[in-house]
Amino acid sequence: MSKPSPSVHGGQVYAYARQSGLPEEEALTQVLDFSASINAVTPAIDWPSLLQTTQQRLAHYPDQQAVKLKQALAARFAIDTACIALTHGITAAIHDFFCSQRPACVVLLTPLYSEYAKAAQRFAGEVIELPLHHSNVNALLDHPALQNLPPNSWVILVNPSTPQGHFSRPQDWLPFLSHLKTQQAGLLVDEAFLPFIGFEAQYSFRPFLKDFNNLLILQSLTKYYACPGARLGAVFAPLQLLQTCFDSAWPVSVFDQQYLLQALADPTLDARTQDWLHSAKRELIDALHTLAVVEKIDPSHANYLLVRFNRPVAEIQATLLPQGMLIRDCQSFGLDACHARIAVKLPTENARLVDALRQLENLNAAE
Repeated sequence: MSKPSPSVHGGQVYAYARQSGLPEEEALTQVLDFSASINAVTPAIDWPSLLQTTQQRLAHYPDQQAVKLKQALAARFAIDTACIALTHGITAAIHDFFCSQRPACVVLLTPLYSEYAKAAQRFAGEVIELPLHHSNVNALLDHPALQNLPPNSWVILVNPSTPQGHFSRPQDWLPFLSHLKTQQAGLLVDEAFLPFIGFEAQYSFRPFLKDFNNLLILQSLTKYYACPGARLGAVFAPLQLLQTCFDSAWPVSVFDQQYLLQALADPTLDARTQDWLHSAKRELIDALHTLAVVEKIDPSHANYLLVRFNRPVAEIQATLLPQGMLIRDCQSFGLDACHARIAVKLPTENARLVDALRQLENLNAAE
């Protein structure tokens, strides 16, 4: 396997502040960050109550079992509390899982978040990369690399995929999951962005946990609930697998728990999110299609778009940075230098990005 690109993550606002010489407070309020795919609709939070409750509890360790938060997550994701573990963010969960399992072989269905390759190369005996074509899932069953996997091998699937935003129906993966079980191999499914599609059972691998002990699901909580500054993640898996891989005490802070409890209790968030995403994404796609600098936009079910420009993304970034706009280069996903992942934001913010890209075209035409 080739050496992966350096791990790059979106949301580099602080780095931008240092680079531009802006005070952090100004950067946080002025930067339009299209590099981080965070819900543009925020949960209804009673901040005075949250701060008061947090202040009361800071002198004590958090509830080690996080009982109230697990109960709220169980209700939201329709899953037994015994099948939930909390983690200090999904990136931490990835490394904790690989470190504890030490897989004999890891099959990465690419492209995907580069931390998977990083963790696999560090902890797995063998690492295989297979490009995933979501329209032909069944072809994986016949792939030679998946015929004789050693026990304790794991296949990594991101659904919806990133950076493309493609979604595969979980039901289509049942034969593949059964195939892995016969080989004593497992499937790790990253459903970080799935809440933007929906919480219904039909969209998730969660209903399969009762029948498959070789299935583990990672669920980001910061993206949908608009709190990347809090490091929060959940893992859904059979109890025995959770106890093997995720047994750390106090994985989330008092503030993390109190914030998410309020966010989960917002009865309007889902409808508001869907209303925003459906209209804002369609408008953004239509506007981007009018630009000559844009060559292709992948169909996306998520809250981001994979865009191929007619020039390296580094050139686009150099134009956008002075205007306080960030987009994410996709080379760390294994794509070429002309691909970027662009988050869908509020309509007025999306319009500013499109205007900036159109100005770039006008400058080039004048030269």
